[in-house]
Amino acid sequence: MSIGTNDSVISSALLNAVKGLYSSKITVIAAAGNENHYRVSSPGISPYVITAGAMEDKVRFKFKASKSYYYKPDIFTPSEDIVSCRSENFSFAASNRSSEQAINESYISMSGTSMATPMIAGAAALLYQYNPAFTPYDIKHILNSAAKANGNVLNLEKVFRSL
Repeated sequence: MSIGTNDSVISSALLNAVKGLYSSKITVIAAAGNENHYRVSSPGISPYVITAGAMEDKVRFKFKASKSYYYKPDIFTPSEDIVSCRSENFSFAASNRSSEQAINESYISMSGTSMATPMIAGAAALLYQYNPAFTPYDIKHILNSAAKANGNVLNLEKVFRSL
């Protein structure tokens, strides 16, 4: 998910939605947001999602859930100048967008945690291909454990060596 908000009404709905997806055995990966030095946006704050952070920032926040604590973002990946597909309707009018980012009609170079998120989603997809019986809990545990041994940075080689 490449969405995020700090609006409490929308945040509540997003948090309920990702908890429902997790309960339905769907793995959710969400961007932390790009205000990394201040907060993690919703739904990235949920303990039920794997939250993608920018490797270039590597700022983590501590959250309390019942009687335990957890940290967000869960995993960091590269997020600067990532080349991605560009839709026909892409607008350069939004903030932080420039036509200089365009590679050509089909590709664009962008930065931010939204660009980090697909890398973790791809790792999760590879894990499901390896073992379709994995649960969202398994995926999060495997990815977090391998990342923890690497400064919380995603390393696919370490992920698959841990299996």
